[in-house]
Amino acid sequence: MIHIEAITDFESLALLHGQWNAVLEKSAVDTPFLSFEWLSCWWQSYGGGGKLFVLIARENEEIIGIAPLMQTTIRHRGLKVKAITFIANYHSNRSGFMVIRNTTEVIAAMIDYLRVHQRNISLYLFDFMIKGSDNDVVLSHVLKTARMKSVVMASMKSPYITLDTNWDEFVKGVSKKFRAKLNNVRNSMTNKGGVTIAKYAQKDIDKAIDELLLVSAKTWQFTEGTAIASTEENRGFYRTFARVAADKGWLNIWILKVNEQPIAFMYFLIYAQKALALKIGYNEDYAHDSPGVFLCMNLIKDCFENNLAEYDWLGDNNPYKLQWTSLTRDQVKYLVFNNSAFGKLLYVLEYYIIPCIKKIFLFIGMLREKIHEKQGSPKNAHE
Repeated sequence: MIHIEAITDFESLALLHGQWNAVLEKSAVDTPFLSFEWLSCWWQSYGGGGKLFVLIARENEEIIGIAPLMQTTIRHRGLKVKAITFIANYHSNRSGFMVIRNTTEVIAAMIDYLRVHQRNISLYLFDFMIKGSDNDVVLSHVLKTARMKSVVMASMKSPYITLDTNWDEFVKGVSKKFRAKLNNVRNSMTNKGGVTIAKYAQKDIDKAIDELLLVSAKTWQFTEGTAIASTEENRGFYRTFARVAADKGWLNIWILKVNEQPIAFMYFLIYAQKALALKIGYNEDYAHDSPGVFLCMNLIKDCFENNLAEYDWLGDNNPYKLQWTSLTRDQVKYLVFNNSAFGKLLYVLEYYIIPCIKKIFLFIGMLREKIHEKQGSPKNAHE
């Protein structure tokens, strides 16, 4: 029989460190973004506005499933909503239920536990799950069986590169225009002189982060507030996790320098034979030299040479990533509504009202296009 318990304080959670990662490694969602190391660093930096509500599934005292959840208050469609979410934000890239067997029964037991013990919660938000994965398929089945009101939305589309050939063959597969750009960037940077790439993995981690932050403060992401240097929380998280990841052998930070001046960086992880491009940035003052492209080119080539299986861009399908690959890994987001009055209102808003409004705006847009076409036709012009 499956027994569910909730852990609401970090001290109790820390006691499960070893068991947590053992479950993760045996699950279908093995990713560093669900490791105890990642989540503990994340909680220290970003968890201040929430409360832990991690669900542990046991069978005969053995932990067979973990749901890394928290209670928090979010803004949804302009409304303040009490919610249960994964311990994640836009830095996280992947999340999900970690289950080693009896996946349907475990997730069903977890959902039932939430429904019974969290009646004051209006919304359960399960984001950063891969479309078509066990998590996606099973959660969809469980919610339908339980007759819980839910809406599934498309989330990010993360580009990735399969490294099953070699660098030369891979370059032949990109567009002719982009291939020419790669050649121009390589020649330009090579001929510039004083160009080096400093590589940090286990030593001088604080030095690497200091150099990275110099670049991060001059990136386009900084002006948008999403760069590592943008907030104290971001700076603290990426520095703390870098130290932990270095100890685990996951961390790689590459700093591109011109005459010892850092101008671009790659903060990436090597995990389960995959390179995960966690953060990329370059100094906008050097944009004409395409330092980001140069650094990516060297890193992807290195991944081929070291026989890695995949290069995962993470994040969304930004145009600069799609120059490298057409492959994307789609993610889905589940909005599950509690059977409270406010939960029902949120469901009506999300399932009926919002789609209706979108259709109205779409119709108005099409109508305007037809009016413009009619006004611009030769017949009307003559008249």
